[in-house]
Amino acid sequence: MTQVNRVTRAVALIAAASIAADCTDQSTAPRSPGRPSLATADGSRIAFESNRDGNFEIYVMNADGSGQTRLTNSPNADQAPRWSPDGTKIAFESSRDGNLEIYVMKADGSTQTRLTNNAAIDASASWSPDGQRIAFHSTRDGNTEVYAMNADGSEQIRLTTNGAVDADPSWSPDGQQIAFQSNRDGNLEIYTMRADGSGLMRLTTNSAVDGLPTWSRDGTQIAFTSERDGDQNVYVMNADGTGQTRLTDNAGPDAAPRWSPDGTQIAFTSFRDGGYDVYVMRADGSGQTRLTTDAAVDGDPDWGLPAPPPTTRWPKIAFASDRDGPFAIYLMNPDGSEQTRLTNNKGANDQNPTWSPDGRRVAFLSRPLPNYSGDIYVINADGSGQTRVTATPTTVELNPAWSPDGQRIAFVGLEGGQPDIYVINADGSGQTRLTFSSTPEPEWNLWPAWSPDGRHIAFRSLRDGNYEIYVINSDGSGLTRLTNNAAAEREPAWSPDGRRIAFSSSRDGNYEIYVMNADGSGQTRLTFVTPFFDIMPTWSPDGRQIAFASNRDDAVVVDGNRDVYVINADGSGGTTRLTDQPGFDWFPAWRPDARVVVPNQTPVANAGGDARFLRSSVARRLDHPGHWPDADGDARLGDQHAHARGERRQGRLEHGRRGDNRAQQPSNRRGRRSLRGRRGCGYTARPVGQRRRWCGAHVRMGPGRRHYRDWFSPAHISCLRGRPVNTYDHPHRARRGRRQ
Repeated sequence: MTQVNRVTRAVALIAAASIAADCTDQSTAPRSPGRPSLATADGSRIAFESNRDGNFEIYVMNADGSGQTRLTNSPNADQAPRWSPDGTKIAFESSRDGNLEIYVMKADGSTQTRLTNNAAIDASASWSPDGQRIAFHSTRDGNTEVYAMNADGSEQIRLTTNGAVDADPSWSPDGQQIAFQSNRDGNLEIYTMRADGSGLMRLTTNSAVDGLPTWSRDGTQIAFTSERDGDQNVYVMNADGTGQTRLTDNAGPDAAPRWSPDGTQIAFTSFRDGGYDVYVMRADGSGQTRLTTDAAVDGDPDWGLPAPPPTTRWPKIAFASDRDGPFAIYLMNPDGSEQTRLTNNKGANDQNPTWSPDGRRVAFLSRPLPNYSGDIYVINADGSGQTRVTATPTTVELNPAWSPDGQRIAFVGLEGGQPDIYVINADGSGQTRLTFSSTPEPEWNLWPAWSPDGRHIAFRSLRDGNYEIYVINSDGSGLTRLTNNAAAEREPAWSPDGRRIAFSSSRDGNYEIYVMNADGSGQTRLTFVTPFFDIMPTWSPDGRQIAFASNRDDAVVVDGNRDVYVINADGSGGTTRLTDQPGFDWFPAWRPDARVVVPNQTPVANAGGDARFLRSSVARRLDHPGHWPDADGDARLGDQHAHARGERRQGRLEHGRRGDNRAQQPSNRRGRRSLRGRRGCGYTARPVGQRRRWCGAHVRMGPGRRHYRDWFSPAHISCLRGRPVNTYDHPHRARRGRRQ
């Protein structure tokens, strides 16, 4: 199959010879003078196929051509992307399993699932407007016919029965009709039929080829490709076949039109500028604008709705992946969804991501290829503002780790001739060396990890003959060995409460994930998969889960794929695979969550240098997004104490506006103060029915509820989950003005 056929989706239905002849003239179609290029700010996206990375894969970009991102990574061709009506999924065709079949994936490229499975060709998916059905064409019965199936691949039924070619179906917006191309009357023409295969109607009658129909969003028009005027160009007609009008006028092929969600524009493929690229134009043919400028083949676009709001905006896992070539930093949700690329440094390997404590920035290692040198960089969580922190062109810096106050970054440097632990200010100033090898052989001091209170740094070292986990004070003093066995230990990671350290160890024959207390005691194995490697643990912000990298699902033990997995912090419940791509996905780093207050937290030094304490007895978290600003525009408090103070203040507002008026008056009973004081609720819990005091007020809770004096408690938070926090919707309120 030629590249031309791949892009135009003719697939032996439109003669390759005539297309190749047309490619010799590369004149540019006329554009309306004085009119600006098209640009869409509605958030809609265009999926397309491209062989820019060697073979055809699915890519997605913004409607103005920016943000081009690869979604699939298969050894064989992935083509013909088609958005689901709600913009959450993409159907596509792939030969990854030997022959063309229909697959579906989430809009971020995750969860790629095969829908059809037979020895013939299944291709050209088209979603029904309700997203419940998919039409496609197949050669399974000897010739190309149109079929339909449920969106999960079940109930595959044949809609056309003809000895000729029926292909490239397109579902009408009302779900009542399907347009398709057929040569049943001698040459390829456009037909429609009812969704059950009845009511056949021919729309075009032409001696040349008419094909690749697509309905406008309002169902009143059909855009299509035609060779009637000698070249392949884009045409449009009314839904009944009348009013056939040419939109493009170019000597090179213009084909595969697709309407924008609002129906005002059309994306298409064109060869006019010397190669196949994606273009857009207004629905009347004006304003033809090129979106892709790659030297490879880009084509077969499909326009999708804006991305739906993510289920959660704050929790993220950063990781490094070579799925698109050299290693780059990617982000994903903790369930593995919405995998997006963060760094785009061509000709460099980006690895070792680590989050700043406020979750706004990512530090990482970037190494230009093919050199061994590399430096530490910092980038904003939205991909902007990349800044170089270290500058050593002849050596490499490794394993960056932010200090809890966000002011410094620990890393491994080779400035002294061998790997040692250094600390540098986040702006690149004030570099200090913490470890000094005392033997002729390198000690290989690697993988620094700050304790949550900022007073200690754990790391891996070979100083005593084999790799063990050590800890030092943040100024380099107080060296303490935590592990002691003949195997190799690596990649220490502190739990958010500072009580435990996760690490990987080969003590039982292969690398597995272990945890131990911060003093080295209680070393416990969490993963049990032999002979594969589980490495690079990272804690979730609430301390309940550990993400790690592993090759456990690959057939090759040593040099196989790596993917990111997650496990409960106590080892229970089995593991969950988050990434599933050929190559390496590793170096996971869980984004700190300012909404999480960790139990029994040790003092945390803030930017001003003082130690603040949090009082708490349970892990606590709020999940109502209406209360918490997103990561891109909020004004989060500077340290955890201030954060908790704001929570208690919110709690006082919730409680203080209810109950009797005594809640607003000073009270000296048992030393408690009123709403104007600085204390929130007390510490103890009492069952329903007993009188309890809050800031001088007696409050009765509703039947069946318990009122915990510490309003952060899980029982309280479970009532708030998913609900806005405001005075008039608080689940634990007393009747106004009523006293016990």
